Amino acid sequence: MRSTPGEGKINVIQHLFLSAISALLVSGLLSPTATFDEPTVIVETQASTSSGDGLPYGPFEPETGDLGSRFTGGWIPLSPSYALSYLGSVQDSGAQVAARFSGGRDRFKHSDGTFDLDKWKARIDNWEGTDIDEFIDDGTILVHFLIDEPKCVECWGGEVIPNDVLDEMAAYSKERWPSLATAVRVSPTWLRDHAGGQNEAWPDWEWTYLDTAWTQYSARKGDILEHAIEENAVAVEQGLGLIVGLNVITGGDGSSGIPSYRSGAWMMSPAELNTYTRTLIDNTSACAFIMWRYDWDDVTYFERPEIRQTMDQLAAYAADSPQGPCSRRDGTGPRFYDLSGTVFAQDILWLAEQGITSGCNPPANDRFCPDKEVTRGQMAAFLARALDLQDDGGGNSFIDDNGSIFEDDIAKIAAAGITSGCNPPVNDRFCPDEEVTRGQMAAFLRRATP
Repeated sequence: MRSTPGEGKINVIQHLFLSAISALLVSGLLSPTATFDEPTVIVETQASTSSGDGLPYGPFEPETGDLGSRFTGGWIPLSPSYALSYLGSVQDSGAQVAARFSGGRDRFKHSDGTFDLDKWKARIDNWEGTDIDEFIDDGTILVHFLIDEPKCVECWGGEVIPNDVLDEMAAYSKERWPSLATAVRVSPTWLRDHAGGQNEAWPDWEWTYLDTAWTQYSARKGDILEHAIEENAVAVEQGLGLIVGLNVITGGDGSSGIPSYRSGAWMMSPAELNTYTRTLIDNTSACAFIMWRYDWDDVTYFERPEIRQTMDQLAAYAADSPQGPCSRRDGTGPRFYDLSGTVFAQDILWLAEQGITSGCNPPANDRFCPDKEVTRGQMAAFLARALDLQDDGGGNSFIDDNGSIFEDDIAKIAAAGITSGCNPPVNDRFCPDEEVTRGQMAAFLRRATP
């Protein structure tokens, strides 16, 4: 294969790109109708500095002996009196956890049951003198769990906690622990729909300090795929990271035949666990998977052989899945949530991680549109980014790309000798909006590869 002047050697990463993009194009899995934006938002996953292995996965209040062996994540309540020893055990296991520092909700209510912000702040003030920075810095504490169910009317004396109060709580947390992400256990859609009060939206609301929302699925919430896609999309719209999970004790559809303690409620079956968990992981940019409710009294749901086996399998699946950002304030974007069912999911994620694609629906760019085809303009952008081409040959290579967002990319691949045009023998046009044929793809890749 020949190289072109000024192109330089293509490294191993670029060879891998050519293989991946070739497979995608051969199968017709890219889009001419979706416009790819300039490479400003690159999909990245948050590095797990503690576990180092994929998506943290676990339940509320896991046994410390299960951390590292069965689970890589979970939710834990902490008090200054035992925090350091408890967190030391979590750290040793390599797990990442959501931690509550304030105690239960009854500790910060007015006499009428409504939320008392001053009492909540006083609970946080109790941490003065307890140094947990090392557990924040190494990722053992993934997020500060500020409060549970702030949009639950029954939980807060007939009122919901409005978003500005939640953001003030997040700000108070960051005064003490600036680098620690803040989370509330309420879904993104409820944060949107009850922003100012019960059933009171706040269309121009923007978060300043809150980082993470939390959706907990139960069968009563309807189709799991629709739920995952909607909650992820709304989290992205609000600039929030997302924790996902299941209510495994009371959230089943009845197929398990295992009654819960609540009348008319059912525990989840192994089949439900498998379907719901994989759908949530595959279709969201979650930074953790945490299951609501563990065991109570003498009921040991997690120790049932069929449940234990399924959860061990799902823990391995989570470990092989990318961890999304708990906070998007550093500019990281979401993982694409429309990859479920495509055999090219990992190839697509690899392209995004290399900065070769940023998505098909700017500005959110949380979709890849894997079932669409690719245009010649988009192909030019892929190649220019993958090969890190800088020379545009002075631009104006063709007469039909003026004003195209891919004009610079087209000029760069022309200068590198990768394209000569779409209308031989004149070749004064590139046809940026036409889809790439298999023959054109072959020519592009042959010229790009030394």
